[in-house]
Amino acid sequence: MSIHVFGPVDWDGHKLIAAYEYDSFFNDAGPTEIYTVVSLTINDSPFDAMSLIDPAVVQWIEDQIAAKHDASGYTEGPEFDDWRNREAA
Repeated sequence: MSIHVFGPVDWDGHKLIAAYEYDSFFNDAGPTEIYTVVSLTINDSPFDAMSLIDPAVVQWIEDQIAAKHDASGYTEGPEFDDWRNREAA
């Protein structure tokens, strides 16, 4: 898996930037995509703030990432598209 960046998003007056992993697989219900936040920075700090952030906020960010991908057909460029197509095959 590779790491991708999402944000910044505003949360209660703070700027959050998330690093996340993307995974997809097929099951009985069809294709499933999972976006997992692996680190968060607050207000451009160089330090990982995952331990300081409420898990509900992390889930909200993961939901925002999924919605951006699902609603707009958003991709992160040709390399991401190639990787996604290989994973789906």
